Amino acid sequence: AVARVELMISSIGAGADEASILKVAAGAPLTLMERIFFDHQQRPLALNRMTITPDRHELSMTFVVPGVSP
Repeated sequence: AVARVELMISSIGAGADEASILKVAAGAPLTLMERIFFDHQQRPLALNRMTITPDRHELSMTFVVPGVSP
């Protein structure tokens, strides 16, 4: 079971592979989002890496605090 998730968001320039796949110019600004999922023993379970074009996507997050009612 997942006990913790680390989220990192940064900006990068498109490399040749990203530019080809996303149909943008090499060096174009991209948003890189990485999430690492950990279990209760702090062992990494999975890595999710997403590279998106900021002009075509919107990032929205909801955080729920355990034990607190909305």
